[in-house]
Amino acid sequence: MHSLIEHKLDLSIFHPKYRNDAPGRLAYDPAILLKIILSF
Repeated sequence: MHSLIEHKLDLSIFHPKYRNDAPGRLAYDPAILLKIILSF
């Protein structure tokens, strides 16, 4: 699953919302969140 998400899926649709420039907690990488969701 790791290889599929990292190399085959186009996750660019999530990258505009994935920003770490705001104060507070750092954002999670969309690929990591997708791996968590798909592991259940």
